Amino acid sequence: PQANIWVRRAPDWAVLDAEGLALSPDGAWYLAAQRGLFISWSNGASWKQVKFSTRPHFAELTALAFAGDRMVMGSKAGLFVSEPGAPKQLRPVAALGDCTIAGLLVEQAGTVLVGTADGRLARWDPHTGQLDVLAVFNGACKPLAQRGPAVDVLSAGTLYSVAPGQVSTIAPPEGAKRVDAVAAPQGDLIAWNAAHGWRLEEASGAWTGLAQWPPHVKSVAAGARTVVTDRSQVNVVG
Repeated sequence: PQANIWVRRAPDWAVLDAEGLALSPDGAWYLAAQRGLFISWSNGASWKQVKFSTRPHFAELTALAFAGDRMVMGSKAGLFVSEPGAPKQLRPVAALGDCTIAGLLVEQAGTVLVGTADGRLARWDPHTGQLDVLAVFNGACKPLAQRGPAVDVLSAGTLYSVAPGQVSTIAPPEGAKRVDAVAAPQGDLIAWNAAHGWRLEEASGAWTGLAQWPPHVKSVAAGARTVVTDRSQVNVVG
């Protein structure tokens, strides 16, 4: 599909509420949904559920990313990381405990920014296991995009920019007091509320409306293709 042209996918209770979309080094798309992990070798045309050989068997999934050849997965039972090149072989990251993971962002250096439901924004190194807390928010926080030394973060419906020693707010779309948001390709942000969707273009710094945005969107997983769900249908935009 072309940009801003939405295509409905056949609903399946297991794949609704998309929480993360990531492209593996070998060219497969992985989709983390609340009730399971799915893989597509056909650029999203069809999906097959991935059966974990280790934990988490029943944890509700919340985020997904690839740090090199390792899959990093957030859940309501903590953070999990795979063995190199083996996404079915997951182990828990003990340093974070069993807290709910609100979001993940892989930095250019290969480290992983982790946002938790209790408000911590932390940097985790998958090679050394070191964990450093960068900021603490009053609500669940989700890292969205890296802009040089700063990171865009969403917490309690407000967008923030977190730089070393400084936290500042990002102006929302006009008329939107509270939004949800994800990062989009090329450093843009996608934000939405119950009625509208917007894109914040990195080059211009301006919000623009997204045409034909479905109402009552609950979750968005953005990548080269963007998966949008509202519990009753799945939409894809190229």
